[in-house]
Amino acid sequence: MNNNNVSKHEIKKLHLEGIVLFAINNIPDADPNTLKHFLELANTGGTFGTISHDRIIRKMNQVLKYVPRACLNSLLILMDLLEIEPPNQLALGDAQSQRIQSGNGNGNGEPMTLVIEASKAVVLDDNGFYSR
Repeated sequence: MNNNNVSKHEIKKLHLEGIVLFAINNIPDADPNTLKHFLELANTGGTFGTISHDRIIRKMNQVLKYVPRACLNSLLILMDLLEIEPPNQLALGDAQSQRIQSGNGNGNGEPMTLVIEASKAVVLDDNGFYSR
């Protein structure tokens, strides 16, 4: 298979792994535990081919849903590094939402939705670096 046939909405898993390792080693705000769990889940498909942006976002939602103390900000940093457009909404389970104390819970155990505006999470400063 030709390596140049990767869609603009897919990422090679080796590239994904490199970006995750870069974030773990170089970005102080990135939570290594969250990123390691995400990478482990993303690699469970068993292939070394590509993974779609939609599948990456689904895996991120699964990490937020099932991994205790998973860090949403770390996944947002990863989406930025991967140049993936964040979805309009990221769904979080009730336990996750209580941890971030959003105050929007309905208290009946149903999943709730958290809306993230990524442009407010990190911005490009005059030096070409991202900051809050």
